[in-house]
Amino acid sequence: MKRLITVLIGLSVLFAFTAFAQAPAQAKAEHHAKATHKTVSGKVTELTDTAVNIERKVKDKAETMEFILEKPLTGIAVGDEVTVAYQMKDGKNVAMKVVKKEATKVAAPAPAPAPAPAPAPVK
Repeated sequence: MKRLITVLIGLSVLFAFTAFAQAPAQAKAEHHAKATHKTVSGKVTELTDTAVNIERKVKDKAETMEFILEKPLTGIAVGDEVTVAYQMKDGKNVAMKVVKKEATKVAAPAPAPAPAPAPAPVK
């Protein structure tokens, strides 16, 4: 009888440790699946309240990508250069963040300094 109780307690402890060992591995796999963000840059070709299309260049070829928007964009118009951070959800690209690229300003060369005035003649 004591032997049976010892075996049952040993098996329950063994199964308890096995259950705890599996839980973190599953949580880690789910976390990894959620954390895959990608970014892409391009020119806005179409913009609605629910989607944005951008055109980007890949090896000298134009590629159009469509992104589903969780909320309407403000301050972005067709023709703007943007960077989109997105995730794949249910086989669709869902935009998490859309940022308009600032136009790069080419600084005009600084004018050459004026020559120093000639010294006054000595009398």
